[in-house]
Amino acid sequence: ALHLDLIVVAAYGKILPGSLLRLPRLGAVNIHGSLLPKYRGAAPIQWAVINCEQETGVTIMQMDEGMDTGDILLPVAVPISEEDTAGTMFVKLAEAGGRALMGAIARLKEGTLPPQKQDDRLATEAPMLAKEMGHLDWAQEARRLHCLIRGLDPWPSAYGFLGKHRFRFFSPRVIAGQVTEPPGTICRADRDGLLVATGRDYLLVREIQAEGKKRMDVQSLLCGMRLPAGERFS
Repeated sequence: ALHLDLIVVAAYGKILPGSLLRLPRLGAVNIHGSLLPKYRGAAPIQWAVINCEQETGVTIMQMDEGMDTGDILLPVAVPISEEDTAGTMFVKLAEAGGRALMGAIARLKEGTLPPQKQDDRLATEAPMLAKEMGHLDWAQEARRLHCLIRGLDPWPSAYGFLGKHRFRFFSPRVIAGQVTEPPGTICRADRDGLLVATGRDYLLVREIQAEGKKRMDVQSLLCGMRLPAGERFS
């Protein structure tokens, strides 16, 4: 009865039925936070960072009844820097997605935006995140932990324990070097950050959140709490 032209979907967590998708004369489009067919699913932005990708993007796609399986209308690539987190990428991709959407709508109206089928052989999944993913395994190499911490920032965040006390970690940097200490060992804690041994190279954590406290730089935390060298995170 509304004589719809177009449906636009963004960050909607349910599968829409075909009866609804077929109503508009131009169909229904979705703004998806990856370069499809990579990272289909609920958390494409986070998984691109977790998997140490150097590039992701947004895809304006024609919706069907599958999970992000519809035809590609307009992909836009966005680089991921070494300092980017899932949070900063959300902002970048939202801006890129807004611009791409406006361009796609104009071309759909003109009939100059032909759909392209996805290559299902290249598809990867981006399932929902779980809090347990954040418990760091320090035996992994620093590069892997670096990506995981950034991909879980701001939620659910990466963490480890000193005794019974949980610490959350942010703003990491890989420091190359031959590791002689057991993984998880605090090598130093100073104004530069918290240097922790890993399975390969060292990880410098520059922001931290102790249990019951706010997120802050490591130097600020050290004003009221000791993190002695030689102690080891679980």
